[in-house]
Amino acid sequence: MNGPEMTNAVQDALEHLYDVRYLQRHALASEVCTAGLAETWGEELHNRLKTAIDRLCPPAGTPAHLLAWRSHRYLTLRYIHALTVHQVASELGITERHCRRIHRQAIADLVPLLSLHEAVEIPRRDDHEPSNNGELLAKELDEVGTSGDLPSTAESTVRGVIQTLDALACNAQVTISLAESFDGDLMVERMLTRQILLNLLLHVIGSQQGERVTLNAHEDRGWIRLDVVVDTADWNAPVVLSEQSDEHLSIARHLADVRGGNLKVTPRGNGRHFMVTLPPSRSRTVLLIDDNLDFLRFLRR
Repeated sequence: MNGPEMTNAVQDALEHLYDVRYLQRHALASEVCTAGLAETWGEELHNRLKTAIDRLCPPAGTPAHLLAWRSHRYLTLRYIHALTVHQVASELGITERHCRRIHRQAIADLVPLLSLHEAVEIPRRDDHEPSNNGELLAKELDEVGTSGDLPSTAESTVRGVIQTLDALACNAQVTISLAESFDGDLMVERMLTRQILLNLLLHVIGSQQGERVTLNAHEDRGWIRLDVVVDTADWNAPVVLSEQSDEHLSIARHLADVRGGNLKVTPRGNGRHFMVTLPPSRSRTVLLIDDNLDFLRFLRR
């Protein structure tokens, strides 16, 4: 591929980061993945994209306000956390126009790290730094932005996750819906909740054991409780709990643990029940009074 073709291919692959089946037949896969392992190119391309974004992370000790973080933070929010451009702009406290400028530079920074035909020197992380995806995501939740994880309603957060995985779920014939008792007004930590649910649902979709998934959110004795209930497609198939070897489930459990919560997996009828318990959202309310709407929007960001 020439330069523009490679840039466009990387852009398209990032847009489908969580659709491994799409990545399996992507033009970029044959360009950067290991020869002779074509049957696993989708998974390899997914991992290579995430690893390349990780490699954009500045060395340990780099002050959080420096521009060295810009490409890494943008790509993490936009593709790892699967936020919209509007949401990324809000997280970073910048305009959407500025986001688009950062986007072009971030893709340009990422492309060389994906090529097997170039010798790219990547600084090694210190031994005490996170070495797996779960620890990296937990680190990102603490590092991205100066204001920390922002609170959001459970409904907007969960519906955003469902929209992100809609095409992938349809291809796997998995139906995802909200329970009748779903408390949409419950306040949750947006990025933390998104990542936990993204990884839980990716685990369910990837296991090909479920065709009906019901999501629920409610308050339980002052704590936030998220329930993911899975009914198996094959009623005669045994339920195999392989969470120890499943990367997505391990990441979801790790993210719950680092926030002082927990994730439990139990059999439920012919399926499984994932129960996530998290401490209350650390939200704060500030009253702003001004007749300049743009100024209020600026302060909200």
